[in-house]
Amino acid sequence: MKKIDKKEVLQIAIQKQQELTENYTQRVSDMKADTFSRNASASQTEDRHSNKLDVLQALEKELDFAQKE
Repeated sequence: MKKIDKKEVLQIAIQKQQELTENYTQRVSDMKADTFSRNASASQTEDRHSNKLDVLQALEKELDFAQKE
């Protein structure tokens, strides 16, 4: 049975984690851009805009937590 190199496994795991957090950060940025670029009247988007901001703030908090772990 082949011995697993723990350093290599750790390095691959760290790399994968970085890829995931970068992807997550990009998705949050894309959502922010989409939220703030809509050209509709205030009455049409006020509630949806507020909900999107709440979701974005929650996603950013989750990302911060994941990066600290």
